[in-house]
Amino acid sequence: IIFSSTIPIKYDILNELYTLTNDEVVVAMRYGDDMKALFNYPSQATDETQWRCEELQTRPKQIFDIALYRKVASKVGVEHV
Repeated sequence: IIFSSTIPIKYDILNELYTLTNDEVVVAMRYGDDMKALFNYPSQATDETQWRCEELQTRPKQIFDIALYRKVASKVGVEHV
């Protein structure tokens, strides 16, 4: 799943995707922090029980950067973990 950097509610949508996707899903989130925030919505913290940031790809010569999020396994039906 790829999110554009110009979607203001992309992190709200990411939260909703947790219950709608399987445990293998990876999300590429474009964002822009600091000066890049002039052209993009900035990165935000995620719920660490739902999404783990696997990689931040900073792109110095581009107007956006990319964060790769992997879903934290839901562990449905698993006890005593």
